[in-house]
Amino acid sequence: MSPIRSETIELQHPGIKAIPRIGEQLTFLYVSWAKIVQDDTGVLALFEEDEVLHRVAIPTASLAAIMLGPGVSITQPALATMTRHGTAILWVGSDGSRAHGWAYALTSSSRWIEAQATMWANPESRLDVAVRMYEKRFGGLPPGGEITLQRLRGLEGQRIKRIYQGLASKHKIRFRRADYDPQDFQNADPINQALSSANAALYGVAASAIAALGCHPGLGFVHSGTISAFVYDIADLYKVEVSIPAAFVAASHSDPAGEARRITRRMMVERGILRRAVGDVQELLAPGLMSGPGGELTLLDDGGGTVAAGVNYSEGRKER
Repeated sequence: MSPIRSETIELQHPGIKAIPRIGEQLTFLYVSWAKIVQDDTGVLALFEEDEVLHRVAIPTASLAAIMLGPGVSITQPALATMTRHGTAILWVGSDGSRAHGWAYALTSSSRWIEAQATMWANPESRLDVAVRMYEKRFGGLPPGGEITLQRLRGLEGQRIKRIYQGLASKHKIRFRRADYDPQDFQNADPINQALSSANAALYGVAASAIAALGCHPGLGFVHSGTISAFVYDIADLYKVEVSIPAAFVAASHSDPAGEARRITRRMMVERGILRRAVGDVQELLAPGLMSGPGGELTLLDDGGGTVAAGVNYSEGRKER
């Protein structure tokens, strides 16, 4: 057996001084059957092909999310670098078909999760956020009739059905999402494989936007009952624009799941989905918080306000 050669492949990535803000990051990277390590140059994915050991440099500072598929092992130093750069980490099934778990980067500010919890805990404000989410999806509320979540769900179901039918007719594809079994991805037809893969990529970017603001993924306003409810809420704002059309284009490809991921990523970059997701989360929860530094430790005060922390307030004194 000939010795294994080593070859280094570098993905284009910025230096440490050019680390982008979350809204400017690339979207996601899917990795399978590789070992991810940290060395002196950064984070690398190592994989062997045709007796050649490939070393792929991963631009963690430019990634919103990295999807770790089957056959991936990752070292603690590599994970630490990703979280330091604000990269969300997802453990997914083959071709990104399912998300088994998430790891979120930390943020220093609690102001957005506090806004989210406040809006979620009050039934009236929770309903208001849910209605505004539907409004974003419709491009405005439909005319006539009382605005209720039940009515909006029905209208959304009709809209999605029309879009599926139109794209199926355009691409000459027989499509029934109801026939798809998420537990049997490998035996699903190409369009359902492509749709699941495209949606998984979109979920990763939505999770990254939520994590970047420090919000909780489980406090959903339309979805509930799952730790990723808010992720599904935000991803649904863009499915009709991105993942659904990408899946129908990819369905005729020899690798429908992989092609769907690639098309979805390209469309998300072109349309600035990550930047828009961050802005939409902020607008939905509390537009007034969209500016200001945040991240400073404070103490709660009477009346719902805050006062500075690290101060001795005994007997009217304010000593540091």
